[in-house]
Amino acid sequence: MKIRVPATTANLGAGFDCLGLALDLWLHVEAKYNTPDIKVITTGQGGEYLPQNERNYFIRTINAILRKWQMPPLKGINLFVNNEIPLSRGLGSSAAVTVAAVKIASQLANKRVSSREAINIAGEIEGHADNVAAAYYGGLILTGMVNKEGYQVIKLPLKQHVPLALVAIPNYRMRTADARAVLPRKVTLRDAVYNNSRTGLAVYAWTSGEYRLLKTAMQDRLHQFYRIGIMAGAKEMLAMANCCNNNYGAALSGSGSTLIAFGEKKGLTELRTIWQNIWAKHSISGTIKIIKISREGVSVEL
Repeated sequence: MKIRVPATTANLGAGFDCLGLALDLWLHVEAKYNTPDIKVITTGQGGEYLPQNERNYFIRTINAILRKWQMPPLKGINLFVNNEIPLSRGLGSSAAVTVAAVKIASQLANKRVSSREAINIAGEIEGHADNVAAAYYGGLILTGMVNKEGYQVIKLPLKQHVPLALVAIPNYRMRTADARAVLPRKVTLRDAVYNNSRTGLAVYAWTSGEYRLLKTAMQDRLHQFYRIGIMAGAKEMLAMANCCNNNYGAALSGSGSTLIAFGEKKGLTELRTIWQNIWAKHSISGTIKIIKISREGVSVEL
């Protein structure tokens, strides 16, 4: 069984825990069953330090799903992983693993799992469904917990031409739990309305192709202000993106530490130089590169 899952960026500014977008970075997994032991061999991102045994997050997630279905834990499986998605950088690395784990567990259990059930399971594990839904379907998704049956997910239609993405991935990690810990417990009605209006505008901008509206639509008052405060250089990088005409809009990718901007190649190339200079000033290393949005989600080859 071979599985391919895309990276994702969530929130897109104002759409906190409800907007997700797939990106052209990939998690590739090949699973071999009925092996004498449990082994996870990872190349690429995380390959130098991720556990190779049952302590690996992949194995723990598969076992959690099997327990949910009242199935026994894994005894023998080999996973060969080639990972392009940086870990703990706000690019959906854990969501990609979780979506792949649902696919593997369903085959092990010989269980037919609907798309909605798969996203509900993955969303329960992740704590929110914006990344997992985008990883599952590809493209741009809008999601939310609507009732006891789980998440409502809508794949929003994108125009034939979509912007490119500029991702600034620093060489330091940001755990989602740490990024959530700095958020306030309460928000004002004014800030809630501010975000609601911009989330609606973001949906219109992406589906109509009016990408210049993203500069306004990606503004946020619920989470970014608090999170960029614990990320060196991030506030200055977003401020420069917002005042320059070389991009459509920029935001924190998920809970960080990556920043993401959307635009055309020429403008994003200019913004990349600006962001690199800010990193140099703050002695931050990492990778800043232009990538594509992915219209494709998870794929499975049996």
